[in-house]
Amino acid sequence: MSDLDPACLPKFIGKACNTRQFTYKELTEATKGFEDDHKLVIDIVDGTVHSGRLGDGTLVAVQKLKCQNQKDLRKILHRAELLSRSSHRNIAQIIGFCFESDNTLLVVHEHFSNGTLEEHLRHERGNGLSWYLRINIAFEIASALAYLQYEISTPSYIEDLKTSDILLDMYYSAKIAGFKFLKSGLVNGSCSYVVSRDTDVVHNFGLILLELIMGSKPANLSEIIFSKIEGGRFHEIVDPYLGFNELLPVQREQMERVVGLVVQCLSSKENGGPCMVDVVKDLICIMKDNMGSSSRIEPALEVTFSNSSLLQMVSMSPDNMHVSLYRNAN
Repeated sequence: MSDLDPACLPKFIGKACNTRQFTYKELTEATKGFEDDHKLVIDIVDGTVHSGRLGDGTLVAVQKLKCQNQKDLRKILHRAELLSRSSHRNIAQIIGFCFESDNTLLVVHEHFSNGTLEEHLRHERGNGLSWYLRINIAFEIASALAYLQYEISTPSYIEDLKTSDILLDMYYSAKIAGFKFLKSGLVNGSCSYVVSRDTDVVHNFGLILLELIMGSKPANLSEIIFSKIEGGRFHEIVDPYLGFNELLPVQREQMERVVGLVVQCLSSKENGGPCMVDVVKDLICIMKDNMGSSSRIEPALEVTFSNSSLLQMVSMSPDNMHVSLYRNAN
């Protein structure tokens, strides 16, 4: 493969998005020389991601991607352009680029100091996530996935999203990591719409939803999890931290409905099922219908429904749907 001509980069990057071009020195200083202690992702075959802090104090995630030729670069920048156009509040944004001399493109992403969803569910950070934080996070993730598939000019599918790819800001709002978006594969070399990819995304979201309920990754779906759900014993799989028996009736009812949505999502590959927009709609209904408790410990769900379409509401990443989080979270 031929090397990239650095002289062509401003043209490519300029067309991709109007973002900052960093020097390699700036990013080396930001990541402390790309030390292992700052490494966020270690399972990417052709690249790495390091956390860093810019000179102005901005937290970033610096992604290294190999580009052996202009085709590789165009493919990455095409996806970067889609991400840079995204205005969704639950997708981490691209801040800028840098091209290293060894054909490595450095992509600088927005980053957050509150860790990942996985870390909070495992109690490696914070003091635990309440049920209302969890269902709000589920809604934010679902709305972002629906946005990527239906509300941008070229649909994008993240089929293997994990809780370790979901960042939380200081208000416990979910942000899908930008570096995950750039690593998401294209469909047959392009981003054209394929129905089967939707079912993959829905199924994967079902696993994330189940992890939010259980507090850990499900080990055996068919023999253990489904048998308990189908037997009406879903409470046995609920994260002990949530204290199912101590929850308010409205919260237990809400959790039961979310478990029903999990079953629909996980059955989507075999039996068909909801698309991501349907999932968002179901979560909106669950959240809307279960706001009746007047308990002081329940955060207020301030929901405003307009006459706009569901997709318009999702594409705006509805701030009005956001749980009043940090104030009453735990």
